[in-house]
Amino acid sequence: MKVKVISVLEDNYMYLVIEESTRHAVAVDAAVPKRLLEIIRKEDVVLKAILTTHHHWDHARGNEELAQLLPGLQVFGADERIGALTHRVSHGQELSVRLGLSHLLLCPCQTLGPVAITSPCSSARHFPRGRSCTGSLEEQQCEFRRH
Repeated sequence: MKVKVISVLEDNYMYLVIEESTRHAVAVDAAVPKRLLEIIRKEDVVLKAILTTHHHWDHARGNEELAQLLPGLQVFGADERIGALTHRVSHGQELSVRLGLSHLLLCPCQTLGPVAITSPCSSARHFPRGRSCTGSLEEQQCEFRRH
């Protein structure tokens, strides 16, 4: 398994997780669809799914466009505000997207619905980033204690 880190929007990242034996891929935070599609073509992979860490535009804005261009594309996330969402996920859920197993953790800090992903290729691959800006301190502390 290979993870490509793709710098976008001056201070953000998308990720492309590639299973080299099948040439299948999953995108994390597909914010810039044109750039992602260029890399998918260059890598010669088939995009099977998108994992969206939270609903902010700089993480989720490419979902609808990609879902229209790639029929059958699965879009995973923990928040119903995520565009083109096909599968709502929850804390502790294990998710297999034909690439191997990933473990999802809800991490309410930047928003009340972000997701961190751990996978066999990394003991702690944490994708969300940024400062707290959604939900009261009490809501975030309550969510943090649950985990």
